[in-house]
Amino acid sequence: AAALEWNFFPYEEANRRQLLAHYQVGYSHVRYEEETLFGKLEEDLFDHRLALVWESRQPWGDGTLGVFYSNFLHDWTKYGLATGGEVRIRLVRGLELDIEVSYDLIRDQIYLPAEELDDEEILVQRRQLATGYEYGVEIGLSYRFGSIFNNVVNNRFPWIVRRF
Repeated sequence: AAALEWNFFPYEEANRRQLLAHYQVGYSHVRYEEETLFGKLEEDLFDHRLALVWESRQPWGDGTLGVFYSNFLHDWTKYGLATGGEVRIRLVRGLELDIEVSYDLIRDQIYLPAEELDDEEILVQRRQLATGYEYGVEIGLSYRFGSIFNNVVNNRFPWIVRRF
């Protein structure tokens, strides 16, 4: 996959804040274990992805907001649109309260199998069901430890952009 990224803030501010526009185009050769709803066992897919992500690092914690779009180039009706945000609030040194919210509009499930799922597969979530959306709220605690001298950060292509 080839990708381009642009930060609207100067690089000197990248450790404190970023507003990133990220574009990626790629190719995948896919072999399915079962025939899909579209009668495919194998196919070549070209897709592209666009993300706009805002990140801020403050003394009280970190915040991230993002909007993500992707679609297959052979069929523009097969797309995904997602938005989400995360706040990490520093409680004490190393301990953070994490709150994350996301909503995805899903229109690109080309990999779904043609055959019906049985009850067991649905209950144990071994296979994906057809859906038009997905949403989530996560709340948790995290603790980070390590050297106070380890401050090397690669600000290019952050994890939030690789999420989709």
